[in-house]
Amino acid sequence: MQGGQRREGSFVAISGFVAKNRQDLLRYILYPTSCLAFRQRCIQPLLPIPEGLTIQADSYLSGLVIFLAPVVAIEESLTVYRVHGANLFYAPGAQFSAERTQRRIKTFVTLIEGMKAWLTKNGHDLRERDVHAFFMQWFLTREADEFTLLAPGRLRCFWHLWRYNYYFAPRMSWRHLLVNYANAFGSLVVGYKHLYLIEQWIAAIKRQPKARR
Repeated sequence: MQGGQRREGSFVAISGFVAKNRQDLLRYILYPTSCLAFRQRCIQPLLPIPEGLTIQADSYLSGLVIFLAPVVAIEESLTVYRVHGANLFYAPGAQFSAERTQRRIKTFVTLIEGMKAWLTKNGHDLRERDVHAFFMQWFLTREADEFTLLAPGRLRCFWHLWRYNYYFAPRMSWRHLLVNYANAFGSLVVGYKHLYLIEQWIAAIKRQPKARR
């Protein structure tokens, strides 16, 4: 995104008791603070927020509240979220920063540990299939960040992409899945650092004019 641009973000409106529906749970996205509103009676049982979360405290609340009560999504833009190069956690399109990436990884670890601790304390089984899948999405997101700091071998890259497709499938179209599986198998040939070659190949195929009948 270029400076000064404004665009509509992607939004999946999910309402109801999210944690009781696998598809909804795996499509559920944690939005920034400006997009959230909580009832005090739902937040009180989640406090205190882990002290290690100096950022992303809102993710701790929105990630756990779905295990306590139904949620309601409003399909109308009521706020503007500003993304800039100095964002502490999220800055798409900004120049790569090892410091920011390390901060993200550390935050993910603290956040996930805190959420798992609360769920365990309140009688949830972390081995339950849907809960496990929910946290696998977090693990794979963190792992992708780790790869930017230390490139994985071909087998590890393939296994990451394969699992990513499985756990994030509810968020993707069949076309998106197909491209991702092409990337997964292609990673065995070109490796992580050259995955862009497969993306370029797929883009070139899409640009080719359809054969005339």
